[in-house]
Formats: sequence, structure tokens, C-alpha cells
Amino acid sequence: MTKGVYAFVHERGVERKSSSGGAYLAVCLALDKIAGETVIVYGAAFDHKLHLVHERAETHGKRERFCQSKYVRSDTRGIYPRIQKDLQEGKYVLFTGTPCQNDAVKKYCTRKNIPMDRLYLMDIICHGAPSPELWEKYKEWMETKYGSPLTQFSFRYKGSRWQPYSVKAVFQNGRVLMNTFDARLYTKLFLTGLPLPEGCFHCPYANLERPSDLTIGDFWGIGRVMPRFPHRRGVSEVLINTQKGEKIWETVMETAWNNPEIRLEECLTKDYQKYQHNLNLPTPKPSGTEAFRRDLKERDFEFLSKKYGGNNWKGKSVHCVKRVLGELGILAMLKRIL
Repeated sequence: MTKGVYAFVHERGVERKSSSGGAYLAVCLALDKIAGETVIVYGAAFDHKLHLVHERAETHGKRERFCQSKYVRSDTRGIYPRIQKDLQEGKYVLFTGTPCQNDAVKKYCTRKNIPMDRLYLMDIICHGAPSPELWEKYKEWMETKYGSPLTQFSFRYKGSRWQPYSVKAVFQNGRVLMNTFDARLYTKLFLTGLPLPEGCFHCPYANLERPSDLTIGDFWGIGRVMPRFPHRRGVSEVLINTQKGEKIWETVMETAWNNPEIRLEECLTKDYQKYQHNLNLPTPKPSGTEAFRRDLKERDFEFLSKKYGGNNWKGKSVHCVKRVLGELGILAMLKRIL
């Protein structure tokens, strides 16, 4: 059971690197202070071909590659032995990922009798992680349609007034798509829940009994739960789960005390749970999941986008209206009113 819940935001650009308020980077720096050295961090990042893989970071710059949400299941092959080697050499390690990935690291270390006193775990409030198959088909579709390889993709770009799922796609030829219908198609399919594997609909971690020391995510409903807390560009919600997590967070608070750019406040009500479905229950299984899985194996992305993603004149018309309202800030205002 969680030992405390906090709202966190690091202003002046740090939160722009992150999907929410920048708590992940604050945790990294706090662990550096505890360890007295630069901690080894493992997290998910896109490689040069935009395959999502878990990587090892020894520098501050490479750590930043793990910022922001990526709605794809990452490839963790080869990571566990590297964590084992680091821990056996006496290094401090922070592993970040989904709850099931965190639990897998713990079980691996237990099975191998690896000391875990210098291992720190941080999971995310996870809605489910689609297999890479859909992402690869989407990427191939985009590259064929626009005649150039994708070099960057942001699922939660903060350079736009459309929130919270603003998308930016960058191609090798210099073309940039921002919140266009095509750029948002993958996110739209993800939000239907159809691409999620069966296990996500029965997730044993969708509660407050977390496998990690810390849990981070977007502080949805912050305007109602903690209305005085600044939340213009996104806020991190941080759950403290263990004594190790308490030690890290105490160090974060010490840093925040002397830094006017950091806002941090404990949430003293349980109302935050109302806005975090996946801290209470797994993502519900939508109807049509089996048909989607069958089509994913047999059909191309063009077919999937038309059948499940509204890739037609009606869907594009609705998107166009939402895009204008979103960029003007009207959509966010209407949601607050409603």
C-alpha cells in the first residue's frame, strides 16, 4: 500500500521534456545524490529505426531519452543480465518501466540471488502496452505515404495547445506533421484499447499494491483534487511505495526546498483515485478485440485505420474541428466546464 502521494512539477523547461511534470528526472538526480555518483538508469527509448527498446544510460544526456510516454511495449531482451552485472559490481541501478517489467526484474534478481540493496525500481501508472506489431505497421504506412523514413515521433508533444495527446512526427526529409489526422491515427487506435494484449485486461498490478519503490504518472484531475496547485503544462503524480521510495523522495523534497522552479505538494485526500482508473482496475476489454487481433495479423495498416480508426471523410471532418478547437484552447476550456 502506498505511503504517500505527491503532485510534482519542475518548471522552466524541464516539464517540457516530459509527458507530465518532470518527476522522473528529479528522481534520477536524487539517486545520484544518495549514491554519490551518477546512477545507472534503464529505461525505454526509440533506437535509430524507431524500434522501442530498453537501454542502459550512464550519462544525464542519455537519461533524457527515457522521458515522455511511448505507447508501445518495449523490447527488454538482454537487459536483465546487464542489470545483474551492474549490481554485482556494486553499482547503483534505477530501472524504469511498466509494473510487469519491474516485477520481472525483481523476480530475476531473486532467482539469481542478486543483492538488491542498490537496485531501485520505478513503474508507471500503466493503461496497457500494445505489442510492437501495430506500431511497425503504422510506421511503415507513414513512411510509404510521405516518402521518407520517420526519424522522431512524440506521442505527447508539449509545443502545442492541443492537450493531452498532442502528436508530432518528423521525417528524414524535413517534413513535420503536428496533430494531423495521419499523425494521430496510432494514438487514436491505442486509446480504443483494441491493440492491448489479453494480459493487460487482467493486469494484477492495476491497484495500489505496486511492485516498485516509486510509481509515477500524469496527475489526472489535479484541477479538482488540488485546485491551488499549478497545472498549466502537466503535473506528475508520484506514489511512494517502499522505504527505499521514501528515502528517494525525501532527497527530492530537500532539493525542491531550495529550488523555486520546483513545485511539490502532498495530496492529503484519496480523491486522486477517482481519476486514475488503472490504480483501481485493469483497462476494460472492448468488444471487437478478437476481430482486431485477427485483422492485425492478416491486413495492412490502411485497412486497420479505416475499419477501426475512422479513416474516412467523417472521421477526418471531426478531427479537423477538434484540431482547430484544440489549438485555440477552446477544447480544453469546454472540458473544464463540462
